[in-house]
Amino acid sequence: MKPRLTKFRVILAILIGILVAYSVFVKLFAPQKVYLVPLGEISSPSLNSLVVYYRQKYNLGVEILPALKLEPWLTDYSRRQLVAQELIKEMKRNYSEIANDRTMILIGITSMDMYIRDYPWIFAFSWREGGRFAVVSTGRMDPAFFGRPSDESLTELRLKKLITKNIGLMYFGYFQSSDPNSVLYRSILSIGDLDRIGEDF
Repeated sequence: MKPRLTKFRVILAILIGILVAYSVFVKLFAPQKVYLVPLGEISSPSLNSLVVYYRQKYNLGVEILPALKLEPWLTDYSRRQLVAQELIKEMKRNYSEIANDRTMILIGITSMDMYIRDYPWIFAFSWREGGRFAVVSTGRMDPAFFGRPSDESLTELRLKKLITKNIGLMYFGYFQSSDPNSVLYRSILSIGDLDRIGEDF
């Protein structure tokens, strides 16, 4: 019985060691804070209201960084759209200390129209890279883009959904969903898709 008991204790000690190591790893590298980065001028919707929302809803540490100027090289003038990949590069370049901290997440927000280079899509609401960087465009979220009266509350709701999706994927580690009603839905390609999804996980 003693050899079996000793073997059991060894296995138990190994398992405990693995759990301790995993908990240390999670504390060291798990996301701790989310930074919102205005890309260009954003008069509405209010990013401050989003900070309050995520702090109250998910107890998240969220902070707004100073806005970055939209430099000429961020725009594809043949399409009159910002390039998503270049926006993320610009965030990393200007906020390199935060970008190099694996516990921090950067989410850029622009009111300009945007597309993803090397993809066949006409435009993009959002783009993610590296598990910690994302950019969201409200360019087509406001009905004014389509010649209708502007609707700030609707634009804010749509923006909130996309930021929530990015936080869910990058901060909480959720997977994308095939459910078209889920905020984590993988194929949000139109305003209809965006309006259909929910607001929470």
